[in-house]
Amino acid sequence: MTETRAPNPWVRLDKHDVIGALNAVGSRDPDILHARKATLLAPFRIPRFVGVCLLVAGGIATITHLSIIMGVPAILAGGWILYLTSTNVAAVEAGYVEYLKSFPY
Repeated sequence: MTETRAPNPWVRLDKHDVIGALNAVGSRDPDILHARKATLLAPFRIPRFVGVCLLVAGGIATITHLSIIMGVPAILAGGWILYLTSTNVAAVEAGYVEYLKSFPY
Protein backbone atom coordinates (compact mmCIF):
# COMPACT_ATOMS: atom_id res chain seq x y z
CA MET A 1 0.00 0.00 0.00
CA THR A 2 1.15 3.47 -0.68
CA GLU A 3 1.15 6.01 2.08
CA THR A 4 -0.91 9.09 1.37
CA ARG A 5 -0.69 12.31 3.30
CA ALA A 6 -3.55 14.34 4.69
CA PRO A 7 -4.61 17.24 2.48
CA ASN A 8 -3.45 20.78 3.00
CA PRO A 9 -6.26 22.64 4.83
CA TRP A 10 -5.86 25.70 2.59
CA VAL A 11 -6.33 23.85 -0.71
CA ARG A 12 -9.80 23.20 -2.10
CA LEU A 13 -10.85 19.59 -2.44
CA ASP A 14 -13.48 18.05 -4.66
CA LYS A 15 -15.26 14.70 -4.69
CA HIS A 16 -12.86 13.18 -7.18
CA ASP A 17 -9.85 13.90 -4.95
CA VAL A 18 -11.58 12.14 -2.07
CA ILE A 19 -12.64 9.18 -4.20
CA GLY A 20 -9.06 8.84 -5.44
CA ALA A 21 -7.72 8.92 -1.88
CA LEU A 22 -10.22 6.26 -0.79
CA ASN A 23 -9.45 4.18 -3.85
CA ALA A 24 -5.74 4.37 -3.04
CA VAL A 25 -6.38 2.59 0.25
CA GLY A 26 -6.97 -0.62 -1.68
CA SER A 27 -9.55 -2.04 0.69
CA ARG A 28 -13.32 -2.17 0.94
CA ASP A 29 -13.36 -2.70 4.69
CA PRO A 30 -15.69 -0.05 6.18
CA ASP A 31 -13.44 0.48 9.20
CA ILE A 32 -10.40 1.19 7.05
CA LEU A 33 -12.39 3.51 4.79
CA HIS A 34 -13.78 5.36 7.81
CA ALA A 35 -10.27 5.75 9.21
CA ARG A 36 -9.11 7.20 5.88
CA LYS A 37 -12.08 9.58 5.90
CA ALA A 38 -11.12 10.68 9.41
CA THR A 39 -7.56 11.26 8.18
CA LEU A 40 -8.91 13.40 5.35
CA LEU A 41 -11.07 15.45 7.75
CA ALA A 42 -8.41 15.93 10.44
CA PRO A 43 -6.58 18.94 8.94
CA PHE A 44 -9.80 20.98 8.87
CA ARG A 45 -10.45 20.99 12.62
CA ILE A 46 -7.92 23.65 13.58
CA PRO A 47 -8.77 26.09 10.76
CA ARG A 48 -12.46 25.76 11.65
CA PHE A 49 -11.67 26.65 15.26
CA VAL A 50 -9.52 29.59 14.14
CA GLY A 51 -12.33 30.83 11.89
CA VAL A 52 -14.83 30.74 14.73
CA CYS A 53 -12.39 32.52 17.06
CA LEU A 54 -11.78 35.23 14.45
CA LEU A 55 -15.51 35.73 13.96
CA VAL A 56 -16.13 36.01 17.70
CA ALA A 57 -13.16 38.30 18.33
CA GLY A 58 -14.03 40.48 15.34
CA GLY A 59 -17.64 40.68 16.43
CA ILE A 60 -16.71 41.72 19.94
CA ALA A 61 -14.23 44.28 18.65
CA THR A 62 -16.79 45.71 16.24
CA ILE A 63 -19.62 45.84 18.77
CA THR A 64 -17.53 47.69 21.34
CA HIS A 65 -16.47 50.30 18.73
CA LEU A 66 -12.97 50.25 20.18
CA SER A 67 -11.19 48.62 17.33
CA ILE A 68 -13.47 48.52 14.31
CA ILE A 69 -10.41 48.81 12.07
CA MET A 70 -9.24 45.40 13.29
CA GLY A 71 -12.67 43.86 13.87
CA VAL A 72 -14.04 44.01 10.35
CA PRO A 73 -11.01 42.33 8.71
CA ALA A 74 -11.09 39.67 11.44
CA ILE A 75 -14.74 38.95 10.65
CA LEU A 76 -13.99 38.74 6.93
CA ALA A 77 -10.99 36.46 7.47
CA GLY A 78 -12.95 34.22 9.86
CA GLY A 79 -15.83 33.95 7.41
CA TRP A 80 -13.48 33.05 4.56
CA ILE A 81 -11.75 30.38 6.65
CA LEU A 82 -15.08 28.88 7.72
CA TYR A 83 -16.34 28.89 4.13
CA LEU A 84 -13.20 27.15 2.87
CA THR A 85 -13.23 24.49 5.56
CA SER A 86 -16.97 23.84 5.24
CA THR A 87 -16.71 23.32 1.47
CA ASN A 88 -13.79 20.92 1.97
CA VAL A 89 -15.62 18.96 4.66
CA ALA A 90 -18.70 18.77 2.43
CA ALA A 91 -16.54 17.50 -0.44
CA VAL A 92 -15.03 14.79 1.77
CA GLU A 93 -18.48 13.69 2.95
CA ALA A 94 -19.91 13.69 -0.59
CA GLY A 95 -16.93 11.77 -1.97
CA TYR A 96 -17.16 9.21 0.83
CA VAL A 97 -20.86 8.62 0.20
CA GLU A 98 -20.35 8.35 -3.56
CA TYR A 99 -17.47 5.92 -3.09
CA LEU A 100 -19.57 3.71 -0.81
CA LYS A 101 -22.45 3.74 -3.31
CA SER A 102 -20.12 2.41 -6.00
CA PHE A 103 -19.86 -0.96 -4.23
CA PRO A 104 -22.29 -3.65 -5.40
CA TYR A 105 -23.29 -4.74 -1.88
